[in-house]
Amino acid sequence: MLERIRFRRWWQPPRPASNRPEERRVTFLELFYALVYVVIISVLSHALAEQITLTGIGTFVFLFIIVWWAWFNGAMYHDLHCNNDIRARVFTFLQMFTVAAMAVFVHNAIGEGSVGFALAYAAFHLILTWLWWRTGVHDPNHRPLSQPYSRTFLITSALFIVSIFVPAPWRFVLWVLSLLIDLSLLSLLWINTNTAIREEINRIVLISPSAVERFGLLIIIVLGEVIVGVVSGVAEHPHLSWQVGGIAALGMMIAIGLWWIYFDFVAGRPPIP
Repeated sequence: MLERIRFRRWWQPPRPASNRPEERRVTFLELFYALVYVVIISVLSHALAEQITLTGIGTFVFLFIIVWWAWFNGAMYHDLHCNNDIRARVFTFLQMFTVAAMAVFVHNAIGEGSVGFALAYAAFHLILTWLWWRTGVHDPNHRPLSQPYSRTFLITSALFIVSIFVPAPWRFVLWVLSLLIDLSLLSLLWINTNTAIREEINRIVLISPSAVERFGLLIIIVLGEVIVGVVSGVAEHPHLSWQVGGIAALGMMIAIGLWWIYFDFVAGRPPIP
């Protein structure tokens, strides 16, 4: 009996959204989770730097949206439903493995790495599908929202898996379709008039201070890539000059300016409902 109590303390059910603390600091686990996105954003950034064309920019934007959607769902699930227990750590680490796998293939995700990227993203999506579905199992009040959400995630995960059997460019059409289905679900739930769904949406759309902090961390990660790009660019020059130094300084000023704008005028304000 004592062992069962200890196990339940270590492996708790998802925390109901209604029990989300009003004031909560971002945990070291969440910071560790954010770091894996440093890798994938870094690889994406370097791939863009090697191909500054309309095709390269379009590819970067498309893949960045996929990465951002993955981060957003993982971050918001943790903010709404995670406890400080072993269960949260296990599923967070599983997500990190799949994101790391995405990073391995993302540099050539529209080419030879597309199959690996699709499978890695599908694995990530299936983990989140399970997590969102379990919130409804343990919290009947959340079920009207978690069930359509998890069903849609299951469909979009299946589309990514099916895409590996489809030749390009139709493979990428399925990826776009998958993202559109996910985003359409959000729109449909937002305008839904069902009372139970409206109550849950009104509860979860109140962005907590910790969620605001998580968004700030992602911005810092992205801006950090500007610094990495500047340093790498200067290091590649065998002979430094005033011109190289001036361009590097301008690059640093761009990063500083963007940081200043975001954290002075955006990050400190809660989102409009």
